Amino acid sequence: MSVLRANLSSKAGSSYMSARLSGGSTQRLEADIQGGIEGPQGPQGVTYTPHMSDGGILSWTNDGELENPAPKNLTGPKGDVGPQGATGPQGPAGRDAEAETLMQMDIDTLF
Repeated sequence: MSVLRANLSSKAGSSYMSARLSGGSTQRLEADIQGGIEGPQGPQGVTYTPHMSDGGILSWTNDGELENPAPKNLTGPKGDVGPQGATGPQGPAGRDAEAETLMQMDIDTLF
C-alpha cells in the first residue's frame, strides 16, 4: 500500500504544496496567492489585564464582563539573610558647604 505525504509551505508572495508517494515519486504544485480568501468577521475577543499589588498579589480584570481568575499570592516565604557584601571603593572627598542656621521660626508659616 502506498502512502501519500503532503507538505504545504508558504513563502513571501507564494505558496506551494508538494506531495510524495512512499515509493519516492514527488509532485509539486505551486500557486501565487495574493492575500488569500477573506473569511467572515470573528466575534469580539476579551482582553484580560494582570495587576500586581505591592504585597505580591496577582489579580485580573477583563473588558468582557467575564469572571476573572482568583487572585494569587506570588510571594514565597522570606528567605535567609545573605552574606555581607564586599566593601566598595572610597568615594571622592567632600567640599565645604555653608549652612544658615534658622534661629527664629514662625511655626504658622511652616504648616
